Amino acid sequence: MAKTVYKNSRPEHLTPGEYALLEYLALRRGRVTSQQQLVDHLYHSDAEISSNVIEVLTRPLRCPTNDRGRRTRTARTPPTNK
Repeated sequence: MAKTVYKNSRPEHLTPGEYALLEYLALRRGRVTSQQQLVDHLYHSDAEISSNVIEVLTRPLRCPTNDRGRRTRTARTPPTNK
C-alpha cells in the first residue's frame, strides 16, 4: 500500500520501502547512517537483497518534482566547494 507524504506542500506517493527508508532517516536526522545499517533495518537478515537496493529506494526521495508534481528524470545535486 502506498504512503503519502508532502514535499513543498505537494503530495508524494511512496512505496512502503521508500516510506520506511524516509521514516528511518528522519528519526536519525543529523546522524551518519551506513548503507549496511539501512539494509539491516529494512530487511530480514535471511532476505536476499540486491547490492543496489538502497540506491533504488533513495532515488525517488532525492528526485525533484516538476510543477505538476511529477518526478523529473534527473536529480540535481549542488556542486561542492573544493
